[in-house]
Amino acid sequence: MSRQFVGFFFVGVFAGLVNLASRYFIDIVTSYEVAVAVAFPIATTVAFLLNRHYVFESSDHRTAGQFTKFAIINLSALVQVWAISVGLVRFVFPLVGFTWHPELIGHGIGVASPVLTSFLFYKYWVFARG
Repeated sequence: MSRQFVGFFFVGVFAGLVNLASRYFIDIVTSYEVAVAVAFPIATTVAFLLNRHYVFESSDHRTAGQFTKFAIINLSALVQVWAISVGLVRFVFPLVGFTWHPELIGHGIGVASPVLTSFLFYKYWVFARG
């Protein structure tokens, strides 16, 4: 594994924890479905800042342009994360009788689902040099 992917992985784990914690607290005042969607941009901003600073070499691209590309990738990933998180909690887990922290587990699986595709898009599009 490359040093860059390892750094990306650890930033992703941290941003994932930010996502889960944000969703937990947002969930207090709204539904699970809304909380999953609202927590996502919080974690996306954390992931962008950490990836830009620690993982991917600086490029000559402006921060705003990079963040726009990053947001596009993550909005696409949000659809996947939301569908998996909500699908597991509302349909799959009840069907199989899974009751141990279903929202935490479902959301965790959803957050982890776009790891490889996100890395490739970040490396070759968002933070690409040149």
